[in-house]
Amino acid sequence: SAGIHFGKPYTEAEITEFDRMALRRRGIDATRAERWAGCIRAWVRQADGTERQQFFDPRTYEPIPLTLR
Repeated sequence: SAGIHFGKPYTEAEITEFDRMALRRRGIDATRAERWAGCIRAWVRQADGTERQQFFDPRTYEPIPLTLR
């Protein structure tokens, strides 16, 4: 079983895997993703091999700029 249900609510694990795959289809090398504070928090592999947290809109998968105050 692939762990995906039809006609049932998705589990948190299924949602995060779907989000990770959706980001990767858009060319974002997300290694992990989770729903967090109304957005998708993803760990994205950089060109030098390090990972950096980035935030994305869960409806559009567009990046959300981080603003520190």
